[in-house]
Amino acid sequence: MASQCWVPGRTTDAVRYGDDAGNATLIPVSLAILAAVLDRLGRYEPAATIAGFALSPLAAAGVPQLSTTISAMSRRPDLRIAHP
Repeated sequence: MASQCWVPGRTTDAVRYGDDAGNATLIPVSLAILAAVLDRLGRYEPAATIAGFALSPLAAAGVPQLSTTISAMSRRPDLRIAHP
């Protein structure tokens, strides 16, 4: 499996283009990648908020780090995972 790398601006572009095209199905995948990156950078609160909105079967299948990110955050009593 190829490793995923995050390039600044690409996640923003992916969300914007998906929204402009009327394709909201893939937006959670881009948000899941962003949540995983924020988690690695130690930005736990924004990561928890974004991960909650990104959680979907498609995002979980496309970004395996999402389940790791959410499980790590759920063990922290000071964080709450957002749910839409």
